[in-house]
Amino acid sequence: MLPVSLPLYPLYTVDFIGATLMIFLSFAALFEAYSLLRRSPGNLLFVYLFGLSLSFAAFSLSRSLGHMVRFLLGRTQLSYLWTLLAPFSGALNTTFILLAAFFTLIFVRVHRTFEVLEEETRELRLTKKALERAHRHLQDLYRTLEEKVEERTRELALSEQKFRRLFEASGDAIFFCDEEGRFLDLNPSGVRLLGFNHKEEVLERSLKEFFVCPREWERYKETLCGTGRVNNFETWLFTMQGEERYVVITANVIESTEGCRLGCQGIMKDLTHFKEMNERLIYSEKMAAVGQLAAGVAHEINTPLGIILGYTQLLRETRDERELAIIEEQVRACQRLISDLLLFSRDSAPREEEVDLNDIVHQVIEMTYPAYQKKGVEVELQLSRLFPLMGDKDRLRQVVLNLLNNAYDALKGEGRILVRTYSRGKRVILEVGDTGEGIPFSIRSRIFEPFFTTKPPGKGTGLGLFVTYGLVKEHGGEIEVFSPPEEEIYKRLGIRTLFRITFPGVRDA
Repeated sequence: MLPVSLPLYPLYTVDFIGATLMIFLSFAALFEAYSLLRRSPGNLLFVYLFGLSLSFAAFSLSRSLGHMVRFLLGRTQLSYLWTLLAPFSGALNTTFILLAAFFTLIFVRVHRTFEVLEEETRELRLTKKALERAHRHLQDLYRTLEEKVEERTRELALSEQKFRRLFEASGDAIFFCDEEGRFLDLNPSGVRLLGFNHKEEVLERSLKEFFVCPREWERYKETLCGTGRVNNFETWLFTMQGEERYVVITANVIESTEGCRLGCQGIMKDLTHFKEMNERLIYSEKMAAVGQLAAGVAHEINTPLGIILGYTQLLRETRDERELAIIEEQVRACQRLISDLLLFSRDSAPREEEVDLNDIVHQVIEMTYPAYQKKGVEVELQLSRLFPLMGDKDRLRQVVLNLLNNAYDALKGEGRILVRTYSRGKRVILEVGDTGEGIPFSIRSRIFEPFFTTKPPGKGTGLGLFVTYGLVKEHGGEIEVFSPPEEEIYKRLGIRTLFRITFPGVRDA
């Protein structure tokens, strides 16, 4: 008995319709994925959906066409062809299913990779934004720099203009020289100073050519090259006409940033007129001093000579011994004046020998004390151990004697004279003070002038302190006067006037 077979048409119909729907739906999905991908080409999910939809569309098309071909060939005498085509259809279906699976498997890894890339992309975007901001900042800086450069250029131009005006209008010569001393630039005052009419005539000529003394040029160059600067260098220069100009040069070396010396720049001041005026002034002062000296000598000598003349005439008539004594006294006054003048005019250096100032003080005191004691004058000595001095014993003795006589005359009778010696460092100090009336402030600045005296005519020459001042200076010392002195030790003793002389010592006492 044959099995009863059910009709297969409904199944084939459902299969056919299902295959058609599968093709339609898969291609619809493919189209939708393609649309999404076009809107966002860089979206990894849409790429994955497009690839998956493409695999399913290919699979649905392969499977559906395979079923249709199998159905059609099974109703014909060519059914054996399906046996040949079936493996290819199955292989295609498998391939498309594997392709869909492959897309699904690699999506996760690709997604992770894309996340990393997106992170790097974000960093790149941030870096790009930072670079853009930096670029804008650099542009702003560039614009600011241009403005600053323009501003500095204007300031530099203004500074150069100021320098050029100063350079051109300066009354002193301003010059620039190369390392060999050749002029590179010179202002109009410098051109006139050297006796030229145009600057071009001076350029490339050496400053050395204008020095009157070649040794002065060597000294100038040695100082400038050795120290890099010359301050108030005094010298004589020749002009183009052969005249001599007395100038003072102040210059300094010009160095590059690497320290190489490129030349020098400096200022020359023409002091020829000033030097001539100074020399005339010195000459006038000398002549005034000589005139003052001549007037003083004439006055001082004329008085005793007049007395001598008068008493000589009387002597011719009376031959009185008292008148002879007066003549002798006046002659001795002339001798003292001549002696002081000789000390004043003596220009020989003091005799250099080692002396003890205390010994000289003792010698002078022994010589003068009897006369002082007779008049009621007390002499107080405060002598300390001293350094030796280098000097002339006779002239130092004259210094001490003059100071003692000056103190004795200031007492005008009874009183006290203080003579004190001591050391301070390696300086030897002599002080002579008295308890007299003191020196009025109005005449204190004149006491060392020649022929200045407060004594009546015939009682003093006015040369004692002047000669003392000169002798002290000869020995490298200083002399000061205090009236009254401020120290307590002198106030207790009643000292109203104090002369302090400071001499240099030669070695330890």
